Amino acid sequence: MFKSGLDAVKDSLTARSLSRILATALSLSCLLLAPAAVMAEEEGEWTVTLIKHANKAIEAYNRGDWVTAKTEFRFCIGLNPKNTEFYDGLMNACLKTNEWDQVSFAAQKISELDPSRKGEVAFYNGMAMYRLNRLD
Repeated sequence: MFKSGLDAVKDSLTARSLSRILATALSLSCLLLAPAAVMAEEEGEWTVTLIKHANKAIEAYNRGDWVTAKTEFRFCIGLNPKNTEFYDGLMNACLKTNEWDQVSFAAQKISELDPSRKGEVAFYNGMAMYRLNRLD
């Protein structure tokens, strides 16, 4: 009788070899997840609370509820102040409500946290400074 390739493999694996394969897979997965754990410590933990408020912020922004979006992005910044995504959200929501001091604040924080984005947010910071009559 001819067996399919999968059935032949199943029959040839013993409990011992299967446990070795699982142990190897587990140890490899730990190695792959280690950089993510280090990154999470450096950037701040993504807790259930943070994810919940980040989702609320995005939903509020998408429906045009700028007040709720700003409140939720600020809450997220309080929980994870090194994440530029929350400053982006705050900056964009504040652009919609003409809160230029907050636009400038968020743009400066983005530049500080991620210097490679300095040119990207310079326009928004410049626009905010113009609107605030701070053209030093």
